[in-house]
Amino acid sequence: MHDVLVIEGAGGVMVPIKRNFFYVDLIRQWNVPAVIVSKLGLGTINHTLLTSHYLESQGISIVRVLLNDASNETDIASQTNPGLLKQYLRAPFLGVFPHVAGVTEKGVNRELLAETFVKNIDTAAILRFL
Repeated sequence: MHDVLVIEGAGGVMVPIKRNFFYVDLIRQWNVPAVIVSKLGLGTINHTLLTSHYLESQGISIVRVLLNDASNETDIASQTNPGLLKQYLRAPFLGVFPHVAGVTEKGVNRELLAETFVKNIDTAAILRFL
């Protein structure tokens, strides 16, 4: 019915969905590629590289990596993480989705989210994958 289906896995690929069944198992069972979305701040390099290597070891294709600045990070890690990840990841890096203040004050402002996404994320890379 749709050209693209996005399946969100809350918390990471090793979060259990039920006893002894994790998001990675669901990804493998459905035979779908993964997009890694990581937080921007401290710990991101380790988390993102571990996730990437684990998915690859499981035979799961990683099509893109995206960082999310949900907390309006300003530390040195947030400033340097994108460049370091581009250097070490095999999957294409899409960019950093910036913090959007007030986006949910009166319900979710979908137009503002869409505009922010297009402005900050390499949408051409997404289209090349499709």
